[in-house]
This record gives sequence, C-alpha cells and structure tokens, in this order.
Amino acid sequence: MQQVVVGVVAVLFMLVAALVVLTAVLAHILKSRFPAVWLAEGEPEKWLWLQPASPSDHIFGFLDERRYLATGSVNYSRLCGAVRLGWYTLLISFLVVAVCGAFTAIVRGWHAA
Repeated sequence: MQQVVVGVVAVLFMLVAALVVLTAVLAHILKSRFPAVWLAEGEPEKWLWLQPASPSDHIFGFLDERRYLATGSVNYSRLCGAVRLGWYTLLISFLVVAVCGAFTAIVRGWHAA
C-alpha cells in the first residue's frame, strides 16, 4: 500500500511541475503571438514567470473565465483548456489524497490504541 501512495505522490509532483511550466509557456505564447489579447489583459508581466498577482489579475482568472478564446486560435485554446483541466485535476487529486491520508491516520490510530 505504501508503494501506491509513493507512486501517487510522485505522479502529483510531476503533474505540478508540468502545469507550472505549461502555465508559464501559455503566458509567453500569449505575449508573443497574440499581442492584442495580451494588451487587453493589461500586459500582465507577472504571468510570464508566475509571480504572485492580485486575485483579479491572476492567470487562473484568464483560464477559468476562458478569456483565451479571444485569441481565435483553436490550438492555443485547446492548450489553455488542457492546462485548465490539469489544474482542476490537480486540486481534486490533492483533496482526495489529503482526505485519504487523514482517514488512514485515524484508522491507524484506532488500531494502535
């Protein structure tokens, strides 16, 4: 069972790394290929390096509200949609792992007593 947990955690870490890189890549593509949309978003330089931003200026708002559709690019929209889905998958997976970990700790505590 412990090997499964280690495997799941390793996959989640790889997913985090991939999503961080892809999210930064999305910002760079937006700036270089879609300057009109970049300008409409307020030229959010913080997105390029995933620096902290205010909630209203965060790249997740751009993804969640699907403002990337304004680019008119099917490929870019698909990539943004995949990254958006990836972040939601990560968040849900994190919650499931946290709940399972807490449940396991409680059960082991009962058996130890």
